[in-house]
Amino acid sequence: MTIWIVGIGGSLGAAARYGLSQWLNKYPFFPLGTWITNIFGSFILGLCLQYYIAGFLSVGWWAFLGIGICGGFTTFSTFGTEVVSMLQHKKWKQAIFYIITTVILSLFGAWLGIIF
Repeated sequence: MTIWIVGIGGSLGAAARYGLSQWLNKYPFFPLGTWITNIFGSFILGLCLQYYIAGFLSVGWWAFLGIGICGGFTTFSTFGTEVVSMLQHKKWKQAIFYIITTVILSLFGAWLGIIF
C-alpha cells in the first residue's frame, strides 16, 4: 500500500514542479523554476521530516508528503542538466551562481523546515 501512496504523491509533486517550471522559466537567462522548486521543496521536506520524527505525521503521511510529493517536486537531475547546459554555453558566472545559491539556499530551506 505504501508504494501506491508514494507513487500518487510523486506524481502530484512532479506535476507541481512541471507547472511551476513552465510558469517561471519564461526567462532564458536563469532557470528560476527549478531554483525555486529545489529551495522550497527542501524547506517542505525538512518540515515534513521534523513532523514525522516528532510523531505528528504517520508513516503513511510521511510517505505521501515527504517521499512522494517532495521527492517528485524537487529535482537534482534537472539542476544538473541545467548547469551542464550553462557550462556548454560558457555562462560561467551564471553556472557558479546557480550552483552556489541552489546548494546553500536548499540546505538553508531544509534547516528552516526542520527547526520550524
